[in-house]
Amino acid sequence: MGKTSVRLPAELSKKLQAEARKRGQNSGENVTVSDLIRGCIVENFRPRKSSDGDHDAVLAELKEEMFLLREHQAQLALELQALVRKLSELFPQLSTREQVDALTDGIAAVIRSLRGR
Repeated sequence: MGKTSVRLPAELSKKLQAEARKRGQNSGENVTVSDLIRGCIVENFRPRKSSDGDHDAVLAELKEEMFLLREHQAQLALELQALVRKLSELFPQLSTREQVDALTDGIAAVIRSLRGR
């Protein structure tokens, strides 16, 4: 382990010494200011547990998922355009309110069933 010297303001140094003394009394062991500082450093700067290979694999998987989502989005956009075109042709041919209601109820049922997938 390398050595590093740190200069602390007197007030902070006193607080750290008091905390080290308090922890030493509670644990029954000798606790130093250096121990407190090391503990804080370890707690806040933990080494990464995964390797770069793991990151690369996760990144590749994420890119593949994004590619698939783009494909699905493009296919959905095409299908939506076809649906709008078909409905714009179909609505003028409907003559009664009941026919319009039946069609809209059917569309709503299809949308609800697709949401469940």
